[in-house]
Amino acid sequence: MDRPGPDPSRRLRRRRGVRRVDQAEVDAKVKAAEQKMIFLLQHPLRKRLLGLYVESREPLSPKELADYTKEPLVNVAMHVRVLRDHGAVYLAEERPNRGAVEHFYAATGMVDVVRWAREALGVKSLAEAVQELREDDELMERLNRRLEEDRPVLEALKGPKKKIRGRRTQRTKASSSIGKSYQARPRMQKL
Repeated sequence: MDRPGPDPSRRLRRRRGVRRVDQAEVDAKVKAAEQKMIFLLQHPLRKRLLGLYVESREPLSPKELADYTKEPLVNVAMHVRVLRDHGAVYLAEERPNRGAVEHFYAATGMVDVVRWAREALGVKSLAEAVQELREDDELMERLNRRLEEDRPVLEALKGPKKKIRGRRTQRTKASSSIGKSYQARPRMQKL
């Protein structure tokens, strides 16, 4: 029998902090990302640098990019800052080097949000890149070895199952999210 009152699913969403996403809001964010991408691709050096960041498996410093592109470090550093300020790359690592700090940047997901960006940069599509990684036997072997080494830690993090308000059993929120995120997205960094 239906009871009058608020929708219980609405109450659960509010309690768990889940927010319903408005399609107009998503469209506005994609449109803003497209406008940023158009600006970033207007300069040929910036376009080339962003392509190198997207293709790279590891973070790169402006110094490394300047050496690779044979462009002055000042120009490369300025364009990397523009890429960072517009959200196309993020600061992934800092390393001390001869009394200074060397900054290493990696590409964000902005290129994947804008559908035409990978084609405009002249880099492989995401599906092609994933397929190439799957075919890399050495990488897959390292990932499987790392997973087997980390399995005891993951099992320890899961912890015991506990009862929650009449439900049979349920894992704690932290442990279940750690296990799922690790299995869903294995790290592709240096192993």
